[in-house]
Amino acid sequence: MGSIQPASNFLGGAEFIPPDAIFQVTKNYLADTNPNKVNVGAGTYRDEKGQPWTLPSVRMAKERLGECDHEYLPIKGLKSFCDAAVELVFHDTKVLKKGRIASCQSLSGTGALLLAGLTLKNANASFKTVYITEPTWSNHDLLFHSLGFEAKKLPYYKDGAFHFEAYMETLKSAEASSIIVLHSCAHNPTGCDPSKPQWKEIASVIKERGLFPVFDSAYLGFNSGSVAEDAWAIKYFVEDLELEASIAMSFAKSMGLYGI
Repeated sequence: MGSIQPASNFLGGAEFIPPDAIFQVTKNYLADTNPNKVNVGAGTYRDEKGQPWTLPSVRMAKERLGECDHEYLPIKGLKSFCDAAVELVFHDTKVLKKGRIASCQSLSGTGALLLAGLTLKNANASFKTVYITEPTWSNHDLLFHSLGFEAKKLPYYKDGAFHFEAYMETLKSAEASSIIVLHSCAHNPTGCDPSKPQWKEIASVIKERGLFPVFDSAYLGFNSGSVAEDAWAIKYFVEDLELEASIAMSFAKSMGLYGI
């Protein structure tokens, strides 16, 4: 029996992207038949049976919402949601009172980072290089590379701790007008964060060298139990040092809203 060969192959030159290492762990977990298996992949709220666990606050919100409106949202997203997210991080700050914060809604943290990258690329042609930590969340390199940025690595982790000296050495030699991706808290995947004095030194170099900070903020409130504490670095950069910055926020982890 013969087969019909396509006259052309429009997608033949598409780049092969290897499977994400974290989600491959989950795929292996699901395929494993061992009753004592444990999923050490993506960090999510789970019950004793390994099923997604809904926070009481989320259940209460669902009850209050009842039947939701499914009309199209404006291009910038739901204004009340955006305003509440901004208020959550920047309440009682001068930047909020002076109306210096612009916001829009995206598809979780990855969508927020994508919009940030697109905005920076279109707003300033001098942005050509993005510095990301080594190691980092696998999406960072792929996402910024796909936007045409050159992704360079910042050494971050050594012997179970934040490798501050190597990090600062590389940061001080970073190309001017580059983008620096910072993890607001609960660095992914190491879980090691700078101390507040270290954050101040990092911020000082970023300001001195004219770098643009992008905060990946996927764990606000999930890390210490306090959103204000987890957002400390963001407010220090924007409020105290008056730096421009992009804040990519996600509530998937902190509220267990992975599929929304």
